[in-house]
Amino acid sequence: MTSQKPESSPLRLRGSHRMAWLFAIPIVFTCLLSLACDTYGTKKMFNGTELYYTSAVTEKEVDKLGAWLITEGFADGEEKSVQLNKTGNTYEFRIVVKKGLHQDRETIDYMKELGMYLRSVFDGANVDVHMCDERLKTLRVVPAPDWDNHDEE
Repeated sequence: MTSQKPESSPLRLRGSHRMAWLFAIPIVFTCLLSLACDTYGTKKMFNGTELYYTSAVTEKEVDKLGAWLITEGFADGEEKSVQLNKTGNTYEFRIVVKKGLHQDRETIDYMKELGMYLRSVFDGANVDVHMCDERLKTLRVVPAPDWDNHDEE
């Protein structure tokens, strides 16, 4: 059975309280990233969200993602930090999650859904969502299923 692409992203479906709970980044982390900018890549700001990116992605791709994060309410003026990388043909969206959430089934399912929307941002390319600790060390990789295979997951 082929699934239809929903009209709203999970960022809108879950509401801002969900986003704050799931992705709250302590100010200390933001300061650490600022001090270690070379480690995380180049930084661009999108409405309070620090989007770090590596040389494997273009500034045009970063701007497209940043605009999407603003439109979907993720970049909402609150301090957050994420990173975009690309390995081969796969984009890596790295996001810090609170301790233990990388093992939470609801959060993992949410990351799959988020990854599907990120695929649309990158014209259907493969996307892996990396759930990370406060130093952007990967705790769990969640590959984004494509829209047609989502019901089979």
